[in-house]
Amino acid sequence: MHGSSSVPADLQELFNAYGGKMKKTWGVPVAEIQKAIPLGVRKVNIDTDLRLAFTDEIRKHHLGHPDNFDPRNYLKPAIAHMTEVCKERFEADRHRKSGF
Repeated sequence: MHGSSSVPADLQELFNAYGGKMKKTWGVPVAEIQKAIPLGVRKVNIDTDLRLAFTDEIRKHHLGHPDNFDPRNYLKPAIAHMTEVCKERFEADRHRKSGF
């Protein structure tokens, strides 16, 4: 599924809180993506959500530590935030399958 980011409001709010200028937008609801999985969808592109999570952490770091320019200090939390977004999606699907 191409273009299946949910563009969650919390990621948009973080993006804007740290200097971004994203207008309110909506993506594909996670529940709709979950409906497609039993129909055979096995790849879901969520690039916008991941880029938002990554950028949120980098902007937050630079605002809190304007003197720090070492990528090791901001890339690790940025990648961790992207990983958390992926895990949340996986968990949502896993809970749907188990009936939670």
